[in-house]
Amino acid sequence: MKLLKLKKKDVSSGKKGVSFTLELDCDLKPEDVKWLTMDSNVAIVKNGVVTTIGPGATRIVALYGDQRAECIVRCTFK
Repeated sequence: MKLLKLKKKDVSSGKKGVSFTLELDCDLKPEDVKWLTMDSNVAIVKNGVVTTIGPGATRIVALYGDQRAECIVRCTFK
């Protein structure tokens, strides 16, 4: 079975509307993984591409089978 792992576990952004990709550190493709955000007022995610929405911090969760990997996204703008 492929192991789910993200290259980064903590990311910060100082601007609203910025998009960046959370890279997987495994043989999986971003579209093979289910992506969730814990607070869509802070950031949204689709196929590993995170877009900053509002100030605060949230967790982006990647799910594959029974595996889970997380990255904290901190939006430092006001």
